[in-house]
Amino acid sequence: MSINQHGLASGTENKSQIGHPMISLFQTANGLWHIPSILMASSWLIGTIVAGGFMLANLRVNRNDRLNAQHEQSQAYSKITHLENDLVTSQREQSQLNSKIVHLDDDRATVQYEQLLANSKIVHLEKITTPKPFKSRLLAFLDSLHMKADFRKLLKSGQMHFMGDFTPAQFADLQRLASEPEAQKFISINPDAGIIFQAGVGPLTHVKLTINPNLLEP
Repeated sequence: MSINQHGLASGTENKSQIGHPMISLFQTANGLWHIPSILMASSWLIGTIVAGGFMLANLRVNRNDRLNAQHEQSQAYSKITHLENDLVTSQREQSQLNSKIVHLDDDRATVQYEQLLANSKIVHLEKITTPKPFKSRLLAFLDSLHMKADFRKLLKSGQMHFMGDFTPAQFADLQRLASEPEAQKFISINPDAGIIFQAGVGPLTHVKLTINPNLLEP
């Protein structure tokens, strides 16, 4: 019995020592608490916790920074795409504007050409419609008769009276000229009553002409 009690007592002591192994690290040999060890362990534990907190905070900050950077990069890409689209639109509008300018230049050239033609026609019409001086028209008519003798030389020599046979058209032109106000200064006509017929020509009116030599003066 004594042996068993001693063995039980020894077993109880061993269990007590084994059940509190960590506490003995912070106790003195006398069983008192070793304050410096406790403080040092507490400081280490607190430092570890604080360092871990800082590490987690830094990781969170870095994560937020990365997210913000990715968001800003996405916005930058979006702006670049928008600017590229604006550039393409501007180039297309510039091309359309250049095409309109070329078209306007062509229209301007066409208008200038048509205006030049119109001015040329106006000048031509003015020349046609503007009556020439009476002396020029009378001389041109007399030259067109193709008289056998040159009436200009005869006028210069002093001859003023002439005889001629005129077709109906020539006689109408002669009468028209003779009826103008300036005609009395240069020519007078006296048609005979008789009309002759010439083969291959038709009826001819015999007319006496009196021409003033002043007709040849400039």
